[in-house]
Amino acid sequence: MGRIAQMYADKVIITDDNPRDEDPAKIRHDILLHCPDALEIGGRREAIEKGVDIAYNEGMILLVAGKGMRNFKL
Repeated sequence: MGRIAQMYADKVIITDDNPRDEDPAKIRHDILLHCPDALEIGGRREAIEKGVDIAYNEGMILLVAGKGMRNFKL
C-alpha cells in the first residue's frame, strides 16, 4: 500500500484508521518501510488538516482514503 502510494502520489500522509487491537504506531511503521518519503501523523483529524493545508498551498488535489463504506471518522 505504501509503495504504490509513493509511486503515484506527489505527497503521502500516513495516519491511523481503525487499528482495533493492533498497535497503530506499528501499522504506520510497517507502511512507512515501503513509503519512506511520507509524512507520519497519528491523529486522523490532524492528518486531514495537514493534507488540506498542503493541497491548498501547493495547488494539489487531496484524496482522503481508508474509510470504505463508513460515512466518517475524525
